[in-house]
Amino acid sequence: MSCGRAVQKDASIERLSALLRRAGNGDQRAFAELHASTRNRLRKTALSVSPSIVDLDDLLQEAYLKIWKHAASFDPERASPITWMCTIMRNTTIDALRLKQVATADLDEALFVPDAGVGIPTRSTTIWFSRSRLVFSTDFHGIAGICSRSPISRVKAG
Repeated sequence: MSCGRAVQKDASIERLSALLRRAGNGDQRAFAELHASTRNRLRKTALSVSPSIVDLDDLLQEAYLKIWKHAASFDPERASPITWMCTIMRNTTIDALRLKQVATADLDEALFVPDAGVGIPTRSTTIWFSRSRLVFSTDFHGIAGICSRSPISRVKAG
């Protein structure tokens, strides 16, 4: 009985690999078939990461967009198609959760730092934004600025 199951599994893997290969070449019908074949599995993957996802359909759409864009780079020697797709879905869900977990309480506290222009010696705060947490550094020269860790979006205030 298990031999038949292995043959069925191999056929499914080959079918999904072929669909991904065709989608990587721009075949929209293959991608539609791939979507129809895997959407329930990817939905379950996202729900396993966070059972209370409100914007699940948006996350699925984002994950399938990534799959469409990177289908040509899929390597069946490194992973099965469903494992590759579920990894993309899992990472997309985790990224979305991290963005929602940015601590706004720390930002609210930064609003109450007195302005250096009022004559009160204050510490300034530099806020580094990362996906997982906020990092504060301070000095005693007034407000040094708010910066992102990304060198492209570095912003200085004050």
